[in-house]
Amino acid sequence: MLAPRWVMDNLVFGNVAPVPESGTLGLIAAGLLALAARKLCRR
Repeated sequence: MLAPRWVMDNLVFGNVAPVPESGTLGLIAAGLLALAARKLCRR
């Protein structure tokens, strides 16, 4: 019987950032689209 090369069990990571809400992601996407549109219109 071969021993496993490595084992991960009960991992705990500190200071994990929470997942942003969908509204936050929408606002970020809208802002990026606005910046891209502004740059394209200035050409």
